[in-house]
Formats: sequence, structure tokens, C-alpha cells
Amino acid sequence: MELIVELVFQFLFEVVGEILLEAGYHGTARALRSRLVRFALLSAAGLGAGLWWGIRLSEAGRVQVPRALWVSLVLAGVFALAALWRWRRGRRPADDAVLSPPWRWPAYRLVGFAVLNAAVAAGIGLGFDPQPLG
Repeated sequence: MELIVELVFQFLFEVVGEILLEAGYHGTARALRSRLVRFALLSAAGLGAGLWWGIRLSEAGRVQVPRALWVSLVLAGVFALAALWRWRRGRRPADDAVLSPPWRWPAYRLVGFAVLNAAVAAGIGLGFDPQPLG
């Protein structure tokens, strides 16, 4: 009798767990369909990576402004201008595949790349403290 009760509870636990996981997967997929959510996640990831990099350079004793900051700012500007140019042209590129080269990206992907680089630059700027060691 104890074995049957344990099997029933185990089965119910697994079924409820599976239903909750499936709902979580569908909810995540639905949320990631929104470009705004994807841009927010890109921003958070870029800010975190930039903050880590800035702190790492500060702890290493670097006193010059990191080149990665300028590179990220330039890339953000270039891709923002490319997105604006692509959007003003009004035509969608023929290739919207995941692994397509950047010159074939639609405007929203160019914006996403610009947002990511701006967030990385902001993170580096926030995390970097040019204090010499010693």
C-alpha cells in the first residue's frame, strides 16, 4: 500500500512539474517574441559584461581609458546609423536568417546590435575607476 501511495505522489509531482515547466517554456517563448524584451535582455547582458570588464581593468591598475569603451561607442553609433539608413530606405533585406552577414540584417537587428554596444560602453564607463595601484 505504501508503494502505491508513493507511486501516485511521484506521478502527480512529475505531471504537475511537467505542466509548470511547459507553461514556463511557452511563457518565455512568448515574452522573447517581443523585440522590446529582447532589447532589454541585450542591454542587461551588455551592461553586466561592460561593468565586469571595467572593474577588471580597474583592479589590474589600468589608468588609461579602455579602448573597448571607444570601440563599443563607435560600433553603437555606426550600427545605429546603419539601422536608420535601412529603415529610411523602407525595403527589407532579402536575407533575415540568423547567420546572415550584418550588411543583410533588417533594421531591428542593427538596432539591437547598437543597443548592445551602447550598454557595454555604459558598463565599462560605470565599472572603470582609473586609480593607479600603489
